[in-house]
Amino acid sequence: MSVAAQKAKKKSAKPVAARAAQGDPRAFTVVLEELNGKFDVFGQALTGLREHMDRRFEHADQRFDQMDRRFDALEGRVDRVEGRLEPGGD
Repeated sequence: MSVAAQKAKKKSAKPVAARAAQGDPRAFTVVLEELNGKFDVFGQALTGLREHMDRRFEHADQRFDQMDRRFDALEGRVDRVEGRLEPGGD
């Protein structure tokens, strides 16, 4: 193997990030593409988490609405009982 081929092989054996840091525009492009791919995956995971949390909060909101209706009904019953217990009530 010639000296030039050995140097070329040695140069390409460096990590892409190291070559990008040295100003290799192709390596810099590769690093940017890798980062873009990782951000895409992160964004998709974040979207999935948001959708999951939205469903959970919707479920919690429905449960609170149900509890509010039950408390309102209970409050009405307590008011009727108190009205009967007061002097001059039913």
